[in-house]
Amino acid sequence: MGRCAQDRVSPIFIPGNARPVARVGPQILGDMIQFRQELMYPYNLSDFTEITSAKPLHDQPLPFRLPFFGFWDGYLAFNKGLLSYKFPVKFPFVPNDNFMEEDPSMIAPWFAQQDIPTEVPHAGVYLKIVNLESELNITLRDRIYYDFREGMIGAFDFKPKFALIITWRNMTMVNRRPEMPLVTNTYQCMLATDEIRTYAMFNYEQIQWITHQDNYEGLKGSAAYVGFNAGNTTRTYEFRPYSQNRRILYLTTRGWGNGLRGRYFFQINEVWPGACIEKDLDRNLPDRLPLTFFPRVGAMLGGTLVNFTGPCLQPTSIITCKFENWQTPGIYRDFNHATYDRTLFLGRYYKQPPDIADDDIVVLENADRLEEPLSLDIKWK
Repeated sequence: MGRCAQDRVSPIFIPGNARPVARVGPQILGDMIQFRQELMYPYNLSDFTEITSAKPLHDQPLPFRLPFFGFWDGYLAFNKGLLSYKFPVKFPFVPNDNFMEEDPSMIAPWFAQQDIPTEVPHAGVYLKIVNLESELNITLRDRIYYDFREGMIGAFDFKPKFALIITWRNMTMVNRRPEMPLVTNTYQCMLATDEIRTYAMFNYEQIQWITHQDNYEGLKGSAAYVGFNAGNTTRTYEFRPYSQNRRILYLTTRGWGNGLRGRYFFQINEVWPGACIEKDLDRNLPDRLPLTFFPRVGAMLGGTLVNFTGPCLQPTSIITCKFENWQTPGIYRDFNHATYDRTLFLGRYYKQPPDIADDDIVVLENADRLEEPLSLDIKWK
């Protein structure tokens, strides 16, 4: 993700294999509202991780399971991986007879060769592990709970047990020319898991350089990689259209996770993007891009409310959903959530036969399509 020494790359590597919110007073509620309007989660010197050119590796055992790309992992490391990388990078990495290093497993909000500028106070990497079941900071605990539930499709019932907050503050590219103005990037990765599902949040506060191949300005050359690699030459997911492209500069102005510029969500126990795609950024993107939707299985008799992430939306967008030959109007939720008919996004949705589906329930007057209905009238067989 970040680079902290002059000859190594530092993603998060994962080798090998809330409780309900209590009622709170107006002060805590006010703090929560203000807290959730901030892009970055807080970090301080007690979270500072000693990563330098003299100590380029930090190992962090995790006291919990972190499901990632179909594997269970319990280890976190910075700055470990292949001895060298050729940029632009391509994953999965397949070793050959002359190059026997293993394909790395990683979560990468910013995979490039980086350094910590000594002239910037407190620049570096910060790491905090949060046990949500014993966390005394109610505002922090509940913010994690709400941000992931509201930010990612299918996470409405998510009750994370643990979270990781990793922050790269004021990182610069390696071998920067000392006579050039200092340019730095600050970004953050949040991981939350209930040891069954894992979600990732990427927060981009500042991006002033995009490549380590230009030690003058950091803008000319192969841009940083953003994405996820399962490792062991299995599967990978690259976050396009930003990764390894000059448009990676836009990461601070797009995303709109929880309504915030610079925030992006992913489900990563099996990788599904939760951030919308602005197709106008790259005309070479295919016409039928994948949808992220939940639930992925519904009753054949209908009545299932399906939430979508795909194209980026506006309140005025015309939203039409089509199930085979059946069309139904969609509902605008927020900038990230839904689909519409001017850009074709596609996904495979499964129907259950009636004999294994739940009993059919009908909500009268479409009250279930309201955001916060005061009451529901239902009937069932």
